[in-house]
Amino acid sequence: MVADKRKKKSQKLPVTVLSGFLGSGKTTLLRHVLHNKQGLRCAVIVNDMAELNIDATLVKSDSVIQTEERLVEMQNGCICCTLREDLLIEVRQLAESNRFDYLIVESTGIGEPQQVAETFEIPGDDDFLLKDVSKLDTMVTVVDAANLRANLASIQTLAERDGEDVAGGERTVADLLLDQIEFANVILLNKIDLITREEVQKFTSLLKTLNPDAKVLPCAESIVPIQEVLNTGLFDMELAAKSPGWLKSLAEEHTPETLEYGISSFIYKARRPFHPKRLWDFINSLWALHEMSPAGEDEDASPDTELNNATSEGGFEMRTQPVSETEAESKQTALHSKYGQVLRSKGFFWIAGRDEVHGEWSTAGAVLRCSPGSPWFAAIPEELWGGVDADVVKRDFNAETGDRRQEIVFIGIDVKKEALVAALDMCLCTEKELKCKNMKKIVQNDPFMKWPELEIVEVTESEDSDESMESEEEEEVKKGPARNTRSKRY
Repeated sequence: MVADKRKKKSQKLPVTVLSGFLGSGKTTLLRHVLHNKQGLRCAVIVNDMAELNIDATLVKSDSVIQTEERLVEMQNGCICCTLREDLLIEVRQLAESNRFDYLIVESTGIGEPQQVAETFEIPGDDDFLLKDVSKLDTMVTVVDAANLRANLASIQTLAERDGEDVAGGERTVADLLLDQIEFANVILLNKIDLITREEVQKFTSLLKTLNPDAKVLPCAESIVPIQEVLNTGLFDMELAAKSPGWLKSLAEEHTPETLEYGISSFIYKARRPFHPKRLWDFINSLWALHEMSPAGEDEDASPDTELNNATSEGGFEMRTQPVSETEAESKQTALHSKYGQVLRSKGFFWIAGRDEVHGEWSTAGAVLRCSPGSPWFAAIPEELWGGVDADVVKRDFNAETGDRRQEIVFIGIDVKKEALVAALDMCLCTEKELKCKNMKKIVQNDPFMKWPELEIVEVTESEDSDESMESEEEEEVKKGPARNTRSKRY
């Protein structure tokens, strides 16, 4: 019985976070749990972006919150960003009251579960940590089975779907959905009564491939045993902070048991750089390209692109290729016919002429996002690597290119691996091109956004310590392991 695990005074308040798109069945799941809570005294936090918190109203009208329990409404913002401090305050008050056995948090449909989880790790204004009085127990994502395929293929941004004022509005629907899937401990494939039995099996296998460590529970009306979503003890922040489970599985050369449904995955690897123009043409023939780079870095944007004026947190600008829904569908049709249904890919890549910093590659459905990542280790003196095992790093080195390489994971349905690998190989610079005098011209005609230049700065002990710290904060490389390196505009 769940009630047998009632919280003692010395115990931390366990928390389950519910994520999922609007209409996926989160509130239905919440009401189901509250109707069947088996004696647990539950506190509930419901987050809604609107001024009127509809979900909280539904829960209250259902009379599932008893007089000794509490429902907290958080609206006009998202708990993963604008209401983050409010979430910290509310959870702290509920935990310290010692009145409740369990806390359930229903996030808004655009909520990023990782950011909600990080709230439990980040100190508040008074350096208070939520994890000292509460325990993040389970991250649950509810997926709408009837719209899963359409959402994964969508090029629509959150701003286009939910309004310009929505936080993180430049992200696509597919991108957010994959984040919610990949960060979950438990995934409910809901509304299976609206799809075929074959689709249930295929989608279940797909979700297990995207997140091998999660429990996938097919259901209708969000009805599952409540012990599957409460007091599971499944969440581990240290493990969650690492790369998605499917990347780990591939690194361990695990072969998923999903091939019977046509779901497969593989890693594309190469040691030559991509020819910038050929890669650009290949990407734009199959996906809607979204590029990101530090603000002000790409002042000479190509006239056939749109540079969004909105600058996201961290000072990054996004440049998108204008693509209509019809054009996006045409690109996806071409992708499916030539290479199969690629649903997800992620990794890093090397473009000729960009030998200092690697590119980060990520596709979610019909959109490919690329941006500058960390410096290649080969571009930095070994004495400045700092904080890494040099022997492990050198396993990725070869004599000619160092650790510069292509390494991209692909996941999809009926993927034509040989054809896709051959197409990517065609985008690589040939040995002849790498040796010819025209390489400078190839680099000059690179159509991708400009990336920051790497600059290694020697900091002497005689410099004022405060000035040195300020300089480091301003110029520190934004991503990757600490390597005592500096970059002009990261």
